[in-house]
Amino acid sequence: MNKIFLIRHSISIGNEKNIIQGDMDYDISEIGKKLLEKLNCENLKHVHKIYSSPYLRAIRTSKYIKRKINFRKEIIIDNDLIEKNAGILNGKSKEYLRKNLNNYLQIYLKRGDYDEIPFGEPWKFTQARVISFLEKYIDNHDEQDVIVSHAAFMRCFINTINYEFRNKKLDLPNLCIYEIDNPLKNIKFNKYVIAKTAQVYKVSTYDNNYVLKKSSKKISQKDYEINKLLHYLSKNIAVPIPIYMTDKQNYSIKIFDYLEGKHLLGKLSEKDTRNLINEVSRLSELLSNYKTDEFKYKDIISHMFCIKEEINNYKYEAILNKLIDDKELNNYLVNAKYILVHNDLHRYNIIFEGEKISFLDFDGIEVGPEALQLASFIATSFIIEDVKINIEDVIRIWNKNMNKEFNDSLIYKLIIYRLICGINFFNNIKEPNIDDEKLKKKYISGLERMFEYEKYCS
Repeated sequence: MNKIFLIRHSISIGNEKNIIQGDMDYDISEIGKKLLEKLNCENLKHVHKIYSSPYLRAIRTSKYIKRKINFRKEIIIDNDLIEKNAGILNGKSKEYLRKNLNNYLQIYLKRGDYDEIPFGEPWKFTQARVISFLEKYIDNHDEQDVIVSHAAFMRCFINTINYEFRNKKLDLPNLCIYEIDNPLKNIKFNKYVIAKTAQVYKVSTYDNNYVLKKSSKKISQKDYEINKLLHYLSKNIAVPIPIYMTDKQNYSIKIFDYLEGKHLLGKLSEKDTRNLINEVSRLSELLSNYKTDEFKYKDIISHMFCIKEEINNYKYEAILNKLIDDKELNNYLVNAKYILVHNDLHRYNIIFEGEKISFLDFDGIEVGPEALQLASFIATSFIIEDVKINIEDVIRIWNKNMNKEFNDSLIYKLIIYRLICGINFFNNIKEPNIDDEKLKKKYISGLERMFEYEKYCS
């Protein structure tokens, strides 16, 4: 069973001067050093790790504990553990604040959310940091760790793991120690098995539901650009709102607001089908209007050459050769308008809640020809799910919504390309599970179905 010892740093210079420190980096005071000498560390002698906030007052406290218990390993600095940013209150004495910013000081003193303080840290951001830190205990079950942090963050931390209101009042004097067994016992981490390139969980606290995404890739500039894109899209359609992301030692964590609803697989009702086409049309229009140079350009012909080298299937290679030499497709790709494309709109990336539709997983967003959005959407959301879908109807509705004139033949060819991409993706999974094999069969069946259309051969 996991056990943690959550400790508030010793008295700092800021504490002595009655300053709201927030994310200001104050050192331990002389009184704080004397208080450390009196700290009883007997129960900490068998811990496995010491985690500390990067702020000096926490690091000094951690180093003292390390020395007192003769701990041999390095202290792990974790940015999840920083103090809450108190916005315009940071670095100011309470005396000054009573005279000049008393209304905001009262929010602070009454343990209100810092969202109401200009430039203060939103409560969801703080709780997301708590969840990000706790993630390490999902798969580790016999850890004993010291965690040195700060009062406001600790309040959210303790209340979150107790499944209580985030701002419930707690007594948190300097150098208090909270000994906590099984810190995940009250928080619900439900893993989604469908995710292929990351571990994805729904996380439920007393205050909110979140989605946690753990990836072997470190945070990149593209991730920041995707966050900007999601905030832009969220003004008009339902997409995940990014709250927090951070790099760990050999992986990264992203946390989003949870979107309510369910995945609908198989044949959709006529109403849901039309609603879905309309919403994806809106998504495509928004993506086409988004101005950025930060996303990768998708060269479809080059990509088909690459797939040919990997797929090891004579039949698929022949299809790819035919597509590579197709005049209609080549003429289109040379003259096409290139836009941002969500190339993975399978049903597990779409959530239905009544008439509301939400779209997930924008990690694979790239710049491609605008017809690819329609073709990829049809391939992943309809062809592999519904053998009776009328593709011509989907194209007709799309063309009307978008004021386009994409012909069936072009879209069919791009659909076939997208289905082969899917097959190749699943072929490259080193240890496929049952769900992988089922999805691969869906792509293969979808491709076989496309061969029935004579228009492709024209």
